[in-house]
Amino acid sequence: HDVAEERAGLGALYAELAVDVAKTDKARARRLLAMAARLDPGNRTRYEKQLQSFDPRASLPAEPPHSAGAGDMP
Repeated sequence: HDVAEERAGLGALYAELAVDVAKTDKARARRLLAMAARLDPGNRTRYEKQLQSFDPRASLPAEPPHSAGAGDMP
């Protein structure tokens, strides 16, 4: 399996969950979108826009610095 494809799929799943959760728990939706962006950095802009759709002043946390092998998801 292509790891990038799997990460994109997981990011999309977290983003979809955030849509439902945002109706009742915006803080949790923000956390889900932050995780989506961490898993799938290629779609970070999409997740940022989704976050701002229910919290216009919000932004995703800065990307953590990447060091080879440290905390990488398989």
